[in-house]
Amino acid sequence: MKLKEWRSQTLNCITSRVCETNPLLNRNEKSLYTCWLKQSFSQSGLTTVDSRKISIVSPGKRNDSEGPDFSDALIMINGEFLHGNVEIHIRSTDWYLHKHHTDPVYDSVILHVVSVADTGRPILTSSGKTVPTLVLPTPFAMIEERPFLCEKWKSVDWTAFVDTMNNYAKIRFQRKCQSVQSDLLVIDPEPYFYLSLLDVLGFSKNRESFRILAEKLPITRIYQILGDAKSENRLVTLESLLYGTSGFLGIGEWPTLVTDAEYISGLRRIWKELKRRYAIKSIPNLSWHFAGIRPANHPTRRLAALAQILMKFFPKYPGQAWINQISGHADFDEIRRWASNCFQQPEGLWKNHLLFSSPGGNLLIGDRRLMDLFSNLLLPFAWAIGSVLHDLSLAQRATDLAKCVPPGEISANIEKMITRLSIEKKKLNNNYLIQGVLEYTRRFCDLNLCELCMLEKYAVR
Repeated sequence: MKLKEWRSQTLNCITSRVCETNPLLNRNEKSLYTCWLKQSFSQSGLTTVDSRKISIVSPGKRNDSEGPDFSDALIMINGEFLHGNVEIHIRSTDWYLHKHHTDPVYDSVILHVVSVADTGRPILTSSGKTVPTLVLPTPFAMIEERPFLCEKWKSVDWTAFVDTMNNYAKIRFQRKCQSVQSDLLVIDPEPYFYLSLLDVLGFSKNRESFRILAEKLPITRIYQILGDAKSENRLVTLESLLYGTSGFLGIGEWPTLVTDAEYISGLRRIWKELKRRYAIKSIPNLSWHFAGIRPANHPTRRLAALAQILMKFFPKYPGQAWINQISGHADFDEIRRWASNCFQQPEGLWKNHLLFSSPGGNLLIGDRRLMDLFSNLLLPFAWAIGSVLHDLSLAQRATDLAKCVPPGEISANIEKMITRLSIEKKKLNNNYLIQGVLEYTRRFCDLNLCELCMLEKYAVR
């Protein structure tokens, strides 16, 4: 598989696979969201606010993570097909209120869907592109604020609950596997794995900046530069490369850090030489966020950890190392120990690193987040590689291991659902089950589709 050109739209679709969030919607937003999803409005004579004819071929897929509300939508405007993302708001001005015009993750939006067009101001992306706006025909069905039907149940049959959630866990896992497989048609496995790893390190507030870093500084380029460096200088070379490309080695103080001035000066000298030798530059206008983020999750610490992680693999590539690991070991506990050693905080990193004055947290990736890494990246990646290479045993191995992953993080929505059903949190004792509950809540509970709930016939009243 030859390396293909990275396209911004493709990269936008690839990110946000591991740590997914699902913001709660108010009544009006939920109604608009459901209306668009079900296309429950008249599509006769639709036009944008600037009077262009529009047809909806596909509303796209729900996006449960940060970024536009729907991905992979297909529309036609004045006879031209457009494929991309859709953002939904109550009012047109919400686009600017939410500052989407400054966020590059919304540059892929092809349509802004609203209930009220309350401004004549064009809807612009951070790249300066104008986004067409569609006002949904009114009236459309308003979702009533009503109690969940399951709130009246005493409980639900546990065996039936587990069987149902496992079915949705299977659906979720297969969707993620097929999504990775599709991504691998446009990007090589190693750049994909590297991009996904940076997505994990970015968390929500810095995810987009880490994505841009992965795009501008691909792993193949990193390995080329490391290959030219002396072995004893590779770590400091890599830190200089990451910090310099990210814009942290300019003149001035580092944000929120107590640093070793001599070490910083050394990094800057190396960065100056790297720029001269390899014709590389700092990425302009990267927006790094520190406010409201624990020190352990600051991007400067994450970049230091990324350097440590990559050095554990070099000269091998992380994706291939993972495939070798899953192929050669039958015991999940051994695989888990390998992943913990590779992706959690290297021992003593913060305590001994010259750039930081405090421990800054015990783990780079917590135990539960590591389990989500297995469910949302590592195992789907292994399945996709097995599928692409026609290695059925590898694909089956990934599928089997997905059912062995210990519990990951439990979201607030999941907690609310199991509370309504009088299910103790400790009974969600594996991540396959948790992933199934997550999928189920997003398909039914989040949209108040109680009338479609398959658990009703197993309710104990």
